[in-house]
Amino acid sequence: MKRYEKSPSLTKFGKNPPVFLCYHTRWKKRFQGCIMARRIVVTSGKGGVGKTTVAVRLATALAKKGARVVVCDADFGLNNADLLCGLETRIAYDVVDVAEGRCRVKQALAQHPKYCNLYLLLGAKDGLKNPVSAQSLKLVLDGLNADFDFVFIDSPAGIDDGFHRAVASASEAI
Repeated sequence: MKRYEKSPSLTKFGKNPPVFLCYHTRWKKRFQGCIMARRIVVTSGKGGVGKTTVAVRLATALAKKGARVVVCDADFGLNNADLLCGLETRIAYDVVDVAEGRCRVKQALAQHPKYCNLYLLLGAKDGLKNPVSAQSLKLVLDGLNADFDFVFIDSPAGIDDGFHRAVASASEAI
């Protein structure tokens, strides 16, 4: 007799324990009948307090646990999440390219080389581009709902337009 057959938790189901349909649905939220990714903005009014570090480290920890995670760097002026992820050479497109129709959102995602469930969506490759509107960023992030469990949005410092753009796209805040 095998060892797992003696376990009291499995014996009540017999030889066929119940099968769970999807491992990742435990992290997703239901909103108006649709399963959507949790969008969490990491924000603060002060600069230099570690918003990007917290967003990237939380995303990495969840990716290690098996969640499919995207870090969106919404700090268009000083985007540095690519440096923390080690993806500075893998960025081909950014949010501005997606919003202006030059590429699809899947093309703008850069996959982490070590954690296959972790992706980065950069705000702008260079800080000189015109930032997108809050509604455009929300539409871009809406395209990620079906494929990901978490979307962490790294907010810029202050409470100006960049803050409002990042917060309007999120459903939760840290």
